[in-house]
Amino acid sequence: MLTMEIMATIKFVTNLHPFQNGREWQFHPNFFEGKDANGNDVCDNNGNIISFPVPNEPGVYIVGVKIPVSEPPQYDENGNKLDKAVERFCPLYVGIKKNIRERLIDHHNWNGYLNGKKELFDLEQSICNVYDDIFLWNIHWDKVSNHSNIKVKTNLYSKIANKNNTLIWFPHKSFFNHYLKLSQSQYVEHTGHFGSVGEGKDLDTINTSESMRLKGKIIEIKKMIFNQYWYAYVTLDDIVQQVLNDKEHKLYSEAERYNKTKFYGKGNVKGEGRKLCENVESLTKELLSGKLKIHTYATSGNCHGFFQIDLTDIKDDLVNMTGQPFNITTNNQNQQVFII
Repeated sequence: MLTMEIMATIKFVTNLHPFQNGREWQFHPNFFEGKDANGNDVCDNNGNIISFPVPNEPGVYIVGVKIPVSEPPQYDENGNKLDKAVERFCPLYVGIKKNIRERLIDHHNWNGYLNGKKELFDLEQSICNVYDDIFLWNIHWDKVSNHSNIKVKTNLYSKIANKNNTLIWFPHKSFFNHYLKLSQSQYVEHTGHFGSVGEGKDLDTINTSESMRLKGKIIEIKKMIFNQYWYAYVTLDDIVQQVLNDKEHKLYSEAERYNKTKFYGKGNVKGEGRKLCENVESLTKELLSGKLKIHTYATSGNCHGFFQIDLTDIKDDLVNMTGQPFNITTNNQNQQVFII
């Protein structure tokens, strides 16, 4: 006999809403600190401060870009199909960190992680094409164990090239040889995007018209990530509190121990804090992909707990890849919620 389990509800939030103001989205590093582009707090009509910084706490985050989307068609807050392009948050990466503010800053940094070391996809193409190729990335890269095998790499490149060919940067010289149809790449592993597009680096050394076009494309996408960056997050303390509200939860003992020790983890030692974050990270990535068709390309482990992922705070910003309005429900407080 199946029994229903009360699920902890993990609510992602963002501090970016006060900075939109109905204008075309333009990110500024001040937003991390809860300040506008001029370094000021944002207040409502009554003079109350409504802007706030990203917390210096452990947690789980979603990062990507806020860009115009017309295909698939998007919907307004009332479920009406829109007949024009609208800006939407397009997630690219789900992750965890002991300090989420530091990590979000690093992802945005020109030489940081997402915008300095991770794979790049051509975000100037249709987001449908991008997510189709990320889906292939997840199958042919995230799920294989032997990442050092050249055959594994070239299989990945070929699958994506034959689909939409939106992958434009990968951290291995075999990618550039495959993409440019040559054997000249001398890309040095672990040098990040700079090792390809830095002055006098790999693509300059190849010095063909195709390599220069690729360099220009990579730089344009990096600028897009830098200027149109967007994110959401949930803190570990919020996760723990939700689990502790349900004594039958499978991760209750982990949450209880973390609440006493506050040990996230150190080096290769995983504390209860990191284990809890990894569970939420994995489930968030899985639900975004499975239920919302939003494919992100961060690797993640297995989820051993039960959670509901609440995206109510970002539902009006989030790209809709489902082809129909989001399924908004009503909770016990008679509030509209978007739970996946």
